[in-house]
Amino acid sequence: GAVYATGSPTTPLNAPIKYAEVAPLGCGATNPFPAGYFNGTIALVDRGTCNFAEKFANAIGAGAVGLIVANNSGGAPVVMPSN
Repeated sequence: GAVYATGSPTTPLNAPIKYAEVAPLGCGATNPFPAGYFNGTIALVDRGTCNFAEKFANAIGAGAVGLIVANNSGGAPVVMPSN
């Protein structure tokens, strides 16, 4: 099941974090990541341009087990909306 849809993992994720160097924003009409790019890792993408659902779908589609979105401005953490 998708953690994004439920809000939080039911068990701790124990995986390395991998930054999305090939497509930092994780956006694109087709998945911007090569097949298997995130296999077994937690994807780290930058906030901006496309919505959170697209970032999530692209990261999971490339094998990620979770997603962290880095904020694009200072301040307190924000809750990702469900769209």
